[in-house]
Amino acid sequence: MGYKTLLFSNPCKLRVKSFQLACKFQETEDEISIPLEDISTIVLENMQIEVTNYFLSACGEYNITLFSCDKKHHPNVVLTPFYQHSRNTKIAFKQIKMSEPLKKRLWQKIIKQKIKNQSNVLKILFDNDILDYFCEKVKSGDTTNIEAYVSKQYWGLLFENFKRHADTKHNAALDYGYAIVRGTLAKIKQFSAAPPR
Repeated sequence: MGYKTLLFSNPCKLRVKSFQLACKFQETEDEISIPLEDISTIVLENMQIEVTNYFLSACGEYNITLFSCDKKHHPNVVLTPFYQHSRNTKIAFKQIKMSEPLKKRLWQKIIKQKIKNQSNVLKILFDNDILDYFCEKVKSGDTTNIEAYVSKQYWGLLFENFKRHADTKHNAALDYGYAIVRGTLAKIKQFSAAPPR
């Protein structure tokens, strides 16, 4: 599995040549090559990047996640490898058949851990343990919506006058980060369910 993350911000052409990603830059006519097996993620930030279908297919074959960005440089498309394997179907059916109480208990654990993580961030940055109180208040299924209340507190303490969907640099950075994390998690899920090559 690859380990390199590549960001392309200038106009270029991407293609596959001898099991390598070949990148030819338009401005300088320089060409660089990187072994496909070394690549984990590629981010295409410039609107004038050309790719071949063989390149896209190779991304799937080598388990490379590919992000494409819009005019504001925000990732708006993610391509992840697709493995046709019976384990994916079995996992999906098991998730569908989970009992409601189990789903609620799992959600409770997720929310508790999220609050613990947020609390740890505030402790490190501000020596503030205000969120610790709420960890044990989360009920099964978070029926009292502690997550939303804590989240509002957390972001308000982390960034002054923060509003989640306002047009600010904080939100732009968070949206960018969330997109990369979502794509990476999607790839990990696919990779973990895939048969070995």
